[in-house]
Amino acid sequence: MSPLALPNLNLPGADLREADLRRAELSGCRLSGADLTGARLDYATLDRAQLDGAMLDGAQMTGVSLRRATLERSRLYYTQIVEGDLRQTNLRYSRISGADLKSIYLTESDLSHAKLVLSVLTSGYLDYCDLRSADLAGADLRHVDLTGADLTDANLTQARLDGANLSGANMTNVSMQDASFGDVTVDDYTQMPDDLRKAIEAASAG
Repeated sequence: MSPLALPNLNLPGADLREADLRRAELSGCRLSGADLTGARLDYATLDRAQLDGAMLDGAQMTGVSLRRATLERSRLYYTQIVEGDLRQTNLRYSRISGADLKSIYLTESDLSHAKLVLSVLTSGYLDYCDLRSADLAGADLRHVDLTGADLTDANLTQARLDGANLSGANMTNVSMQDASFGDVTVDDYTQMPDDLRKAIEAASAG
């Protein structure tokens, strides 16, 4: 059976719980407020899709493409988006707690005020992301590329940042209580308090 092809689909608020949309072509679709709880979206294409306010709890989205999509105020609890392409995506105020986001591409995406508590983003690409006031408490950010990211006022309490790249990142007023940050890369363009820089450099040296 050929993959479903419904570009520019207009179904706001649709009930698509546990729908099988693997490898579907849904670019430009309008699914604001849709319920996609438990849906299968592995390797689907939803570039420029409107999914603001959508429910995606427990959805399987390995290899999905959501470039330039809008997921503002969406909910993605325990969602799996391993190796997904979400570059330049709007995820403001979204709730993505407990999600598996390993090796995800989020370059230049807006995650300001998003909640990613206990999410796993190991080896992901969050370079030049807007993470202002994001809640990353307990998140696994080991070996994540955060080059040029803005983490002003972000919560990184108990987060794991070992091996992360913070070159050129803005770490102003970041909460990092009980966070781990061994072998972290910083440079002269990384904005952070002197005491935090010294702690990171000491942890990396040790």
